[in-house]
Amino acid sequence: MTVLHGTILLLLSVLSYGLADGSLDNPTHVYPYPRIILMGPSGVGKSTLANVLAGCLPNDNSCFKTCPGSRSCTNETTLNVVTYLGDDASGTLTLLDMPGFGSTGIEGDGPSIVNTIDVLKHSLGEANMILLCLDYNQRFGPVMQNMIRELESLFGRQQVWDHVSIEVTKWKFSEGAIMDRNISGITEDYALTDINEQLMKISHLNKILPGVFIDSFATMYPNDESQQEYYQKYTKDLWDMAVAMPLLEFKSVKDILLELSECHTANDCCEELEARLTQVEADVVEVRKVGDHNADDISTLDSTVIINKDAISYHSDAIRNHSDAISGNSATINNNFDAISNNSDIISIQSEAILASVVAISGNSNAISNNSDAIRNSIDAISDNYVNIQSNNLNILANTFQVAINTGAIGELEHTPVVGVCAWRGKTTSTGTITYDRLYSLVHTDHSTMNTATGKYTVTTTGLFSITMSAWTHGLTSVYLVKNGGRQEETVISNNQGSGAVQGSRSVVMCLREGDEINLDATSNGNIYDMQFCVTLESAITC
Repeated sequence: MTVLHGTILLLLSVLSYGLADGSLDNPTHVYPYPRIILMGPSGVGKSTLANVLAGCLPNDNSCFKTCPGSRSCTNETTLNVVTYLGDDASGTLTLLDMPGFGSTGIEGDGPSIVNTIDVLKHSLGEANMILLCLDYNQRFGPVMQNMIRELESLFGRQQVWDHVSIEVTKWKFSEGAIMDRNISGITEDYALTDINEQLMKISHLNKILPGVFIDSFATMYPNDESQQEYYQKYTKDLWDMAVAMPLLEFKSVKDILLELSECHTANDCCEELEARLTQVEADVVEVRKVGDHNADDISTLDSTVIINKDAISYHSDAIRNHSDAISGNSATINNNFDAISNNSDIISIQSEAILASVVAISGNSNAISNNSDAIRNSIDAISDNYVNIQSNNLNILANTFQVAINTGAIGELEHTPVVGVCAWRGKTTSTGTITYDRLYSLVHTDHSTMNTATGKYTVTTTGLFSITMSAWTHGLTSVYLVKNGGRQEETVISNNQGSGAVQGSRSVVMCLREGDEINLDATSNGNIYDMQFCVTLESAITC
């Protein structure tokens, strides 16, 4: 009972610290619905998200103040009426940006909680949604656990979870980010389920909370279709959820005291509330320590004020002395005025001489003007010549560049291997490898040739070759292309008529490598006339 009485006294001290528990000033007409409260750990990106929901740039401090990196800038609860996403067609709403939990200041979360209760109870009164902003990569440590305890304390552990949705911040939808998550198996559904399970372990949550994945910086990439698609989907989901949620009425410190008293009577939540209020007591103690520290600073400043008063008195005497010196200088200034008057007469006389000089200068100006016209004409001619010279230089440069290109192309052609070999046989009735009477075309730069005695062409240059063969056949006759001793069945020239002469030809393109041998092979019960076998290198490439 001692702890219970202590926590009640603590709440009463918080009430006297700065919370007015008077009547609500009917904010319904001031703050439109839906009303969304942004809550989360320090530095999670609540204010950045608030800026985007208000239609501002993520880092626009004129809407909600933000800081770079993970540092929190929100020290007090911020309440604004905004147009959703900056689009009048979407409607207006009320955004409340709470200070981040887990502040590293000496005051801790105490002053922030006091300020939040005051704004919620006496400025807003009620809201539709508490948007719990979480970074999926942030662990559920003491800061997160304390924040969830404060959430249930402020809004009621039974009713609060009917008004909570989750926003997963810093969840990018660039192609690279999506690919990385797909590789690791972390999808939006997986992350939302994981967060709900973690919350259930440290709270009275007994249902699956809905969630959104709004990337606050997606608005910076309007041409990225993937980011815009997800941004539009989740901002629409958030609006639909907020509009559909019932209203949550906020509790004041007196409400919390009443709940504590009822729980004590029912004996079902005293230990939990006492634990939460013990944390609040610690926060208030820290605030009071800050107050004592400020009192010492005020005492020091009082001493400084006394010292400054003495210095002001000293400087006042110096100012009076300077005033006497200024009075003496005034007499000197008057004497100078008389001298200036005398000089004015002299200046008047000299002005006449100056006027005569001006007339002479005017005559010279006409001569200068005439010379200027001639100079301008010369400059124009020089300018025209300069333009022509520059144009000629560009033409010369372009021609030089083209000559270099043509020279390189000619050099490549000079070193490109060339092969064009054709052999001819007048008549043969033999089977097997066909030999030739003569070569009627022999063009090559790689020293390759066709041996008429063996009928074989040996490859010297690796590349893509075109091979052509044609002949007249009489009787049942077939002619095949043979590569390295292997018959290429698809290249056959055949006469299946048994009688009469038939002309046939084949052209194939194939890759041949240095050292390969090709020849024609005949299977014949008849005669072969005017046999031609041609090999041409189309391109010397690695194949």
